[in-house]
Amino acid sequence: MELSRLRERLRSMPSPSQKPVQKAAAGLIRREGDAPADERLDSLGEVALRRIGCRDAAFDIESALFLDTETTGLSGGVGTVAFLVGMGWVERGRMRTLQLLMRDYASEQLLLEEVARVAARFDSVVTFNGNGFDLPLLATRCTMNRMENPLEEMLSLDLLPPARKVWRRRLKSVRLANLEEKILGAGREGDLPGSEAPERYFTYLKTGDEGLLEEVIEHNRQDIVSMGALLAELCAVWEDPRSARAAADLYSLGRALAQQGEKDEARELYRLAGRPRPKTDLGALIEEQYRTEANMELSRLLRREGRRAEQEELLLRMRAAGEGGLFPYIELGKLYEHARRDYPRARETVRQALALAPEEEKEALRARLERIERKIRKQNEQEDA
Repeated sequence: MELSRLRERLRSMPSPSQKPVQKAAAGLIRREGDAPADERLDSLGEVALRRIGCRDAAFDIESALFLDTETTGLSGGVGTVAFLVGMGWVERGRMRTLQLLMRDYASEQLLLEEVARVAARFDSVVTFNGNGFDLPLLATRCTMNRMENPLEEMLSLDLLPPARKVWRRRLKSVRLANLEEKILGAGREGDLPGSEAPERYFTYLKTGDEGLLEEVIEHNRQDIVSMGALLAELCAVWEDPRSARAAADLYSLGRALAQQGEKDEARELYRLAGRPRPKTDLGALIEEQYRTEANMELSRLLRREGRRAEQEELLLRMRAAGEGGLFPYIELGKLYEHARRDYPRARETVRQALALAPEEEKEALRARLERIERKIRKQNEQEDA
C-alpha cells in the first residue's frame, strides 16, 4: 500500500522537461490625479532652459514627462528595484499624475511595460537627481527584464544640478523637501521621509496591508507636483539672475555663468553680490562672507580680462573697508609689480601685508618683497646709467 502511494506521488510530480506553473502576477496599484500647474510653465525662456542644462532649444512643456521613483534601496545597484514609478505631465494648466506601484516583485515587468507605454507620448523626461539615480536604476531594471529602455532616447533634464548651483551655498541642503519650504514656500506637513519608503514596502509585502503604502504614494505624488513648480522657479531665476536678492545666490549664479562663458553677466552678478549690506543677524554675517567672496572673484575676473583700472578701484575699496583679509593687499601688490611696474608702490603694499599677515604667511611675502627690492635696485641702476 505504501509503495502504491509513492508511485502516485511520483506520477503527479512534473517531469524535468516540464516548466513549473508560475503564480500569476498580482498586478499594479494605479493612482491618477491632478493638481494646478505653475502658470510660468507655459512660458519658459530659451535662455533659462539652456542655462539649467536643457540641450534642446525646442523643449516643449507639454512634451515633458516628470518622473520620480520610490525604490527598495537608496544606494542603487542591481538588487534595487523601483517598486513605485510616479509620472506627471502638464495638460491644460493642470499637472496630471499617474502612479504605478507593483503589488509584488512578479509585477515588475508589467510596471516597466506601462511606464514604456506612457513615456512613448513624450520627448523629454524631467527629474530631480534622475541622472544620478532614477534613470540609471530604471535602465538596469529594463536590462534585467530583457526590455528596451523607453527613456534612453528622451532628452533628460535633471533639476538637481541647477538647483544646487544657485541655492546650496545659502541653504546647505538642497533636498526637494527643503527647496519646497525655503524656495517655493510650500512646506509639507506630516510627510513620510523618502528614506522610510523601502521599509513600508517590505512590511506591505509581508502583511498585504495596502494602507501602509498610502503615505508613500502621497510622498511620491507631491514630489512630481513640486518638480513642476521647481522647474518654473529655476527658469525664472536663471532667466533673470540679477533679480536674486541674497548675496550667496548672486555669487553662486555669477560663478555658474562664468563657468558657462557668460563673463559679462557674471561680472554684473559679482558686483551686485559685493554691495554692502546691513549686519543685523547671523544670516547677514553669512551674506557678508559671500559678499567678500564675490568681490574676490570679481577681482580675478577683471584681472583675466585686463581691466586693471576697475580691478584696482575694487581692491582699494576692499582694503579701505578691511574686507578680504590679505587678499586686496596681495592682489594690489601683484598689480603694481607686474601690470604697472610701479615697484615702490608694490613694495609699500607688500610691507603693509607683512604687518598684518600671520606668521605662516610671512615667508612668502618676504620672498615677494625681496624680489621687488631687486627690481627697484635694477631700475635705479638703469636710470643712473
